Amino acid sequence: AVHPFLGATQAIPAIAIAPLLVLWLNYGLFPVMVLCALIVFFPILVSAVVGLKHVDPDVVDAGRIDGATSWSLLTQVEMPMALPTILAGVRNGVTLAITGAIVGEMVMGGSGLGTVLVVQRAAVDTAGMFATIIVLCVVASGAYALIQLWERRSRIIDSLN
Repeated sequence: AVHPFLGATQAIPAIAIAPLLVLWLNYGLFPVMVLCALIVFFPILVSAVVGLKHVDPDVVDAGRIDGATSWSLLTQVEMPMALPTILAGVRNGVTLAITGAIVGEMVMGGSGLGTVLVVQRAAVDTAGMFATIIVLCVVASGAYALIQLWERRSRIIDSLN
């Protein structure tokens, strides 16, 4: 029942949400963070749900037979087995968050690279805009690579267990 609403919320562009957040939350860092959270929440949630649904039921049943509580099953069996899928969602979420932060700063103001891009656009500083975009790409690629490394390590540790 919730899936159609999830799809609808993802169809709303961040640039359309940002002015509403300014009206409700004023200018500053907090509304930019809220925008980023709204953008990344559902992709990460969907990834986590998919990962948890694809945990081997035989392993979970074996844990129940051994008397494990629901909480211990979740934290010690299901989450570690679903971690690669969850981290894949986090990996995509990080890049979406960077996009959200840039859009948020362009609309709501701030002191980061989104504001730098607005100033460079107003000054018709094409070279500066390309340099800022390259910095954003490096930051996004670095964050993506770090989470991918974490994902690989979780798979290696999982295979050793």
